[in-house]
Amino acid sequence: MIIFLLTLLAVALVVIFVGFLLSAKSAHTPEQSGISYAGRIERTERYTKSRRAYGSYGYGTTGRAVRASRGLEKRSGSNVAALVDVRGLFSPHVHQTPWLGLALVLGVLCLSGVLLFRVWLPGSPVLIDAYPDAAASTPPPTSATTKPATFTETIGVTKALERINQLDPQQYNTSQEFNTWAYSTCSAASMTEIVNAYNRYYNTGKQYRITDILKVEAGLNEISPELGLLRSTGLDHTLAQFNLQVQWLNNPSVDDLVKVANGGRPIIIDFPPDRWDGGHILVFRGGNNTSVYLTDSSRLNMQVMARPTFLKYWAGFAAVVTSKK
Repeated sequence: MIIFLLTLLAVALVVIFVGFLLSAKSAHTPEQSGISYAGRIERTERYTKSRRAYGSYGYGTTGRAVRASRGLEKRSGSNVAALVDVRGLFSPHVHQTPWLGLALVLGVLCLSGVLLFRVWLPGSPVLIDAYPDAAASTPPPTSATTKPATFTETIGVTKALERINQLDPQQYNTSQEFNTWAYSTCSAASMTEIVNAYNRYYNTGKQYRITDILKVEAGLNEISPELGLLRSTGLDHTLAQFNLQVQWLNNPSVDDLVKVANGGRPIIIDFPPDRWDGGHILVFRGGNNTSVYLTDSSRLNMQVMARPTFLKYWAGFAAVVTSKK
């Protein structure tokens, strides 16, 4: 939708600019009037008398030039005002279209539309580029538990989560790596956030960038630039290299997710392609009776989402990440 609005604005501005040029050209075209030679001598005598009269009152050629220049300035100012005055559209007596005013009105309307879409649809995938993730459409592996997992110990890993922007060039080794992978690494970014949170919680002093996790994930052939994470088990295989393990939940409710995440264990969830353009993987970090809390590496940086909106995009994919310690 935002692309459509911007395209509409561009087309409107081009039309207005062309119309402005055409109107300006027509405004400078001299009007052709008929030429009559009748009474030529009489008009000459009248002009001579008028010139003498002006001269006798101190109005020389200079006076006429001053009056002419003032008249030109007045007409020029009127032309600019007419170009901006949108009220001229509704006046049958105004013969000049206010192109500049139209451009301002269209620009304000377009920008207002974009802002309204961002306010009313903050979680809509139409506002960002598609993040490809083939794994977001695959079911959890067969190792998923048959009932919601229960954890007796409360830890604080979710409180140690810090968002990583997958579109930050500093998260990659080279510009080539950034250009190749940036729009496909929501899975790598989610795992990086969780690995760093566990290291922060246990005070290991080790912090990673996306490029570090991506190197392992790509080395295991679990991700591609075109499709993103290829299999859900790619999370298990990659996180195992960082002393973490995944416990898959089978058909959990939002309340199950909230209970586990509020207990301190982050959960990797997905928005599948049939609900979110391209699919998207992010981290679930808690919630309450009305909202859920997210850590999102995409441009939207979603942090809080109403439960009905979350259920609109989420389809049950849930991987609890725990330590092997």
